[in-house]
Amino acid sequence: WSFRLLAQLLVRTIQQGATLVMRAISTNSGPQVRKALSYAPRKKRSLWVLNVTVGSHSISPLLVSIESGNMKAAKAMLQDLMVIRADRARYYYGLNDLFKRHPDMVEILTQTAPELLPTILDGMIWRSRTTVAGRRRVNYYLKHLLVDEEGHFATAMSSVVKLSDPNLAVHPVLETLCDILWTDLVHWRFLRSKLRLLLTTVIFLLGQSVLHHLDGSKANRIATFACRVLIYLYFMVGLIYDRSRHVYQAIKKRHLTAIGGIRVPRKWVEDWQESVSLILTVLLVVMFYMEPVIYCLQSDAGSLTENCDQAKSLQEPYQILSMMAILLQFSLIIDVATISTRLSSWVLLAGHVLPEFVMTCLACAFLILSFSCSVSASSENPEDFDNIVGSMMSFFKLAVSMYPASSFIALEDSILVLFITSCFRLIVIFFLMKLLIAQLTCEYRRIYRLMMGHARLRRMWRICEAMESIHPSRFSKFVEKLRLDDPLDFSEGDHGVSGGIQVWEAANLHPTNVETVKRLGGDPKHPFPLEEELQTEADKCRKVFHLFQKQMKLATKGASVASSMGHTTGLSNSVSTLQSSRSYV
Repeated sequence: WSFRLLAQLLVRTIQQGATLVMRAISTNSGPQVRKALSYAPRKKRSLWVLNVTVGSHSISPLLVSIESGNMKAAKAMLQDLMVIRADRARYYYGLNDLFKRHPDMVEILTQTAPELLPTILDGMIWRSRTTVAGRRRVNYYLKHLLVDEEGHFATAMSSVVKLSDPNLAVHPVLETLCDILWTDLVHWRFLRSKLRLLLTTVIFLLGQSVLHHLDGSKANRIATFACRVLIYLYFMVGLIYDRSRHVYQAIKKRHLTAIGGIRVPRKWVEDWQESVSLILTVLLVVMFYMEPVIYCLQSDAGSLTENCDQAKSLQEPYQILSMMAILLQFSLIIDVATISTRLSSWVLLAGHVLPEFVMTCLACAFLILSFSCSVSASSENPEDFDNIVGSMMSFFKLAVSMYPASSFIALEDSILVLFITSCFRLIVIFFLMKLLIAQLTCEYRRIYRLMMGHARLRRMWRICEAMESIHPSRFSKFVEKLRLDDPLDFSEGDHGVSGGIQVWEAANLHPTNVETVKRLGGDPKHPFPLEEELQTEADKCRKVFHLFQKQMKLATKGASVASSMGHTTGLSNSVSTLQSSRSYV
């Protein structure tokens, strides 16, 4: 009895789950999937792809196809869902059904099938084949990439950032989404944060690099002290607060990574600017405890100066720390380039070719050390090459073309040193430098096309970071302003589907003469007609046979009517129709 019950359950599961679409998925054939979907009712076509009920459970054929690795079948289903169809009753677009069934579809695709992401993004674009005054109507259906069902910011953009694919980042849908968020929500917020950085940089320069070079008047000393007070009480305290907040959030969200057995926030490792900010915070804390003005205030004189006996031993290390802090401060300003994608792409490009320059510098340093040790082995050398340290400095000047021309006269007395220095200049200037130029040129050509994508990814990352601190009410007002629930027009008076925004672009950007909306006739209760490219010879013969049967019925009906009424006109017409049908067959 138990085995019989188990067998019945298995048979029932197989019968209920073995739909036409599921059978087509097992073959991993796109045409088979599209042909199976041609039998689906028009209103339930997307449900055949997204929901199959087996007993009390429901499965998604699309998700099954992705998880099982049948990418051809999954691509065919996605393409079918993203096609806009229309009949005399309504428009049919499976995008809303897709994200209603799988709200995390973009995240699923980035993790398991990133090659399918362009398919779903291409389906979110509609372009008109007609132009008006040199401009083309374009609809971007990006609602589900922007907002989820609960009205919060969707996780689609963060999933794309984690994928780190520069080719995908320049897709028109993602570019439009990124530009809208950046312009309306993040742009001014980002500028305000960088304005604080620029202001503190100016104060830093005044207090550390400008005012102390002026006359030592009381006004200058007061201004220097005021600038340093602002640096410590405003900038340093702000940096400490930001680092503490990042540590708290990393511990709360478990965004930690291990470095040498010590768990630190992952952001310190993945974001170089966060690492630089951490080092800058430590330097400012050390500078605060070594501040010469504070030591001089505690002295007997008690004046606002940094030149006193108590602070004399601290001035040199304090100046070194100040130089390092200013360099780090200016390195943080590089992030302002995110305002322009073109400028940001250039900065990223310079960062990508920097390793080639570093390798050339290491090779040059190795040659300087080698030739310096070689020349120092001789006892009769000019004054510039009498020891290893002096030889290294001289060879460095030769490498950077800073060696004085008058010193070459002294090398004529030593033919051996002249020969070695000439060989060094040939290797460094005519080999290493030319090799560096060739490497930079090849690297530039290789990664130039990807730099705009990397710049877009960086801007998306900034947007995702800023959206965490934007109040939900402000985001809701932004979404309402876009009016994503209003139907978008395909032409004047032709109201299409909702869920996106409409823009006008130049007609020569993406020329097309193909109407992407498939307008089909027939009864709305019946399935859509089978696409012509999917029809086999058997399907065509079956269609002809149905046409022949229809004409035979018309001929029989016409003959019966003619015989009953005594007229021959209808009979002759029916017979002629029958003959034409036979000749067509």
